[in-house]
Amino acid sequence: MIVYCRDDAPDVSEEALRRAGAEVVRVPAVDGLIEPAAMLRDLGARGVLGVVIEGGGATHGTFLAAGLVDKLYWYVAPIVLGDPGAVASVSIGQRNLEEAYRLRIADVTSLEDDLVLTLYPS
Repeated sequence: MIVYCRDDAPDVSEEALRRAGAEVVRVPAVDGLIEPAAMLRDLGARGVLGVVIEGGGATHGTFLAAGLVDKLYWYVAPIVLGDPGAVASVSIGQRNLEEAYRLRIADVTSLEDDLVLTLYPS
């Protein structure tokens, strides 16, 4: 397993991950988040051709804003859950429709009670 962390992450966390068997790779941070292109360059050098990105709105937004997303699977469940102070599910800074990040729906699939949208950047 490869774990990417900011270049300023505490050493104690890195040692715990290494003891658990992970390879830890430090990459530069931008606005407190891992710089996504640096992580993808490292993965590409390892021969990795595709990745699944799991995270919060800031993480997903960073990859989208950098133009590093080719395909997006968006899972929609028929439940409402959230903290009143939480940011949007994907946060990339656009605050009006003119600046909004546009996606094209390629497919909608039912998965038990959920929907899976297959989306591509417009």
